[in-house]
Amino acid sequence: MTGVVLVLGLGLGIAGLLLAGWLLRLEETEEDPPAAFEGMIPSEGPPLPSRRWSLEGTPGQAGALRRALATCWMQFQGLEREVGRRLRRMLREADLPWHPAEWIGLTLGLMALGAWVGHQIYRLPGFTLLGILVGGALPFLFLRHRREVRRQRLENQLADALLVIARTLQAGGSLYAAFEQIARQ
Repeated sequence: MTGVVLVLGLGLGIAGLLLAGWLLRLEETEEDPPAAFEGMIPSEGPPLPSRRWSLEGTPGQAGALRRALATCWMQFQGLEREVGRRLRRMLREADLPWHPAEWIGLTLGLMALGAWVGHQIYRLPGFTLLGILVGGALPFLFLRHRREVRRQRLENQLADALLVIARTLQAGGSLYAAFEQIARQ
């Protein structure tokens, strides 16, 4: 059973590295859509050799399969881009200076650690799965907590800031002067 946990941990680690690589590559190039399949989607032209792709059937079927694979890949890249955007926004809202790839790596590492701890302590597959779930949930619970604390802090400071703005404007000061006073305080 230890071998299964080791394989599970290695698999999660490799998946994390691949996802981190994709997110880092996504960070470098933000163009829409990626041109990964340019020239691979056949137009109505010469037939494709089906032996080259190890596909049985007519060349038209091979072209349809290639188009379907290209469509699936582009949808996956769109999902990857959207997850990266949302995670980047959540990290920014929590005031954490982390990159989404680092956050996903941390999550995958905690999942592997949870699997190992669940297996080593209880020696039951159910606790191994429970450890994976807890390890995957902990970073996002922490992120949610940080976002809520920051939102509460902002709400508490907003009332004071509005009072300072109102007093400054009533005294005949400018809005710029009110903002300077808020920044100093």
